[in-house]
Amino acid sequence: MIPDFEVEVRRVYELGELTDDLTAEDVAVGFTDHEGYECMGLPAWSEVEACLVEEAEILARSGASSTSDGIAEVMNTICEHDDVGHAELMQEFRWNDPGVAGLVLALSAARTATFYSCRGGVPGEHHSKYPRVGLVLDAGRARLIARLAEFASCGIRQYGGGWYLYARSVADFHRLAHLVLEHRDDFDNMPPPGWVNGLDDALARLDGE
Repeated sequence: MIPDFEVEVRRVYELGELTDDLTAEDVAVGFTDHEGYECMGLPAWSEVEACLVEEAEILARSGASSTSDGIAEVMNTICEHDDVGHAELMQEFRWNDPGVAGLVLALSAARTATFYSCRGGVPGEHHSKYPRVGLVLDAGRARLIARLAEFASCGIRQYGGGWYLYARSVADFHRLAHLVLEHRDDFDNMPPPGWVNGLDDALARLDGE
């Protein structure tokens, strides 16, 4: 089965508190205290679609499992039988947990800066007790994502100048990712945040160090 978590879903945020001063270098190197989280770059919507197809298959197989954490069972089975295929799948997910990977990629394609993701689970095995994704975004994107989050039954919590999105289940995150994808034209028509210009160059410099 796909785990469900006991968390009250609310949407509490202040658009006026969102930060708008990130630079390309900030986004490239990381701008929070969450160590090990790598910048997603500037993915295309086609990459989001491909990721969601793979994620949907993992979630379908997980939902059919009788174990309490079907996602872990499915991913362990894939790894045991085909470690190369497992590595390729995780590369498709940009090394994010299945169940949050599609949303992280969709939010990045929508030109928000993600800084954290976890599908949630037992402390010691997962950083978060329930599915969470952290992001920094401008007010225009925030208004649309807030509306989509409500449709997908996902919560929003203000975190300084950014947000945490959270949910009772990664199935809700997967649904939200599809909604973001469906509204790609709306996001593409919004002015890009300042950090977009120069991000590819900043990432290239990091790769060269």
